[in-house]
Amino acid sequence: RYEVAVFLVRGLGIENEMNNKAKLSYKDNKEIISQAVPFIDLLQRKGIVSKLGDGNGYFHPTKTINRAETAVMISNAYKYSEKAKAQSSSPTPTPAPTPAPTPAPTPAPTPAPTPTPAPATPTVEIVSGRINLIPMTDTDITLSITTDRNEIKSYTAKKNEVVVKLGDSISSFTTLKIGQQATLTITNGKLTQIVTPLETQRISGTIEKINSDSSITIKSNNEIKTLKYDKNTQAYLNDTLSTVDTLPIGSDIDAYYQGDLIIKANIINTKSQYTGQVIEYTSNSLTIKDSNSNIIKKDFDKDIKIYRNDKRIDVTSLAIGDMANVYTTKDKITSITIDAKNVKYLGATIKTIQMNSDYNSIIITARDGKEHSLTINNSTIINVRDKKTNIYSLKIGYEVDVYAQGGLVEEIISNAEFKQTTISGNVSDIDLVDKFIEVRQNDGKIVRVYYDNTTKIEKLSDSKTIDARDIYKDDTITCIGIVSGGNITATRIIANI
Repeated sequence: RYEVAVFLVRGLGIENEMNNKAKLSYKDNKEIISQAVPFIDLLQRKGIVSKLGDGNGYFHPTKTINRAETAVMISNAYKYSEKAKAQSSSPTPTPAPTPAPTPAPTPAPTPAPTPTPAPATPTVEIVSGRINLIPMTDTDITLSITTDRNEIKSYTAKKNEVVVKLGDSISSFTTLKIGQQATLTITNGKLTQIVTPLETQRISGTIEKINSDSSITIKSNNEIKTLKYDKNTQAYLNDTLSTVDTLPIGSDIDAYYQGDLIIKANIINTKSQYTGQVIEYTSNSLTIKDSNSNIIKKDFDKDIKIYRNDKRIDVTSLAIGDMANVYTTKDKITSITIDAKNVKYLGATIKTIQMNSDYNSIIITARDGKEHSLTINNSTIINVRDKKTNIYSLKIGYEVDVYAQGGLVEEIISNAEFKQTTISGNVSDIDLVDKFIEVRQNDGKIVRVYYDNTTKIEKLSDSKTIDARDIYKDDTITCIGIVSGGNITATRIIANI
């Protein structure tokens, strides 16, 4: 848009009306290069562009201009065009009255027309080379250049008659530097355009902010720099192609840019955070399962800090089943915070008991049928039949009351009684050698029921004792027994046969 403003003023030939000290009141003034300000100010005063911008106070200097906007500007500018005024003020010729016919005289020979000289074609010369000197005054510029043919040439021109470009965009005289490569356009012996190529620059620092206007703020040494990015910007996060708007704040960044646009950036994110349930830990590592069922395993940093309900603890006080926030630096766990709530499971059944060198754990089935993995450590109190004991006194199938903090068991109470359950369904298989019956329940789940010589097997109709051989596939049976490892050890089987 600011390029169009410059071209329009020059096209109308009204540069002599510019105020070189003009100031604008748009909200995005800082994005308008200073050399374009007098041009835009003049168009405002002429009523060609609005002082209100887009209606919200923004001019959008680098935004492209559409056809409708162009039509409005040309319409507003029409009255300032000398050529347009000359055309509109020319009187419309009126036809002369038709004279009475007269005898046609003998025509004289028609002289050959005098040829109209063709307009002079401007001579344009393109000169490329390296800038030697660029002395400037308020109104003039002198540029000395060593050409590609090693010739030294100098040109002097009025600043308002020279267009300066950086790449394909309008720029300012302040961007010109001694030693810079430049391409000059010389029209009829006068300097009219200076084009310098975009230079690739590099900045290293940390990401301070990712802005809503497709720009990113980088802090480098004590300098703050804001650069733009677009769909072609290549951003690699830890060597993986990513998008700039998803980069983590505070990450280290190494960016290459041209003008104010980032071309490529390498980002290293040394810090990460994970949240999930502890499923395993050792003296030097932790494994959690996040909400998406992803398994994440990380090693401990040598200076790891672990907090349980804001209290500093060591690794041995971690618990299977804890919900943990895990913080890493360079892929090593530096801290773990656990928010452990007090919970109790009354009338639960022990499904599994595990013992290893780092921790002991149990899996219990609560009354609602949900399973819970819990950790038992040296501070866990275990009472069996009102007697304080240890994990070796617990057995699979025991009914227990469990009091825990998060995934860490504080106390287990049991009367050493096996909890019995009842299931019903149709026989899907029976093995008389290994003595088990597989029962398909109404929900389709198949449960294996073991029996032995102490198991009472009877008919539903008359309660008479029968042998397991009397039960066949698809018979309906009800089994009462102790749950163990997902199976049932039956104390009683009732067959509807």
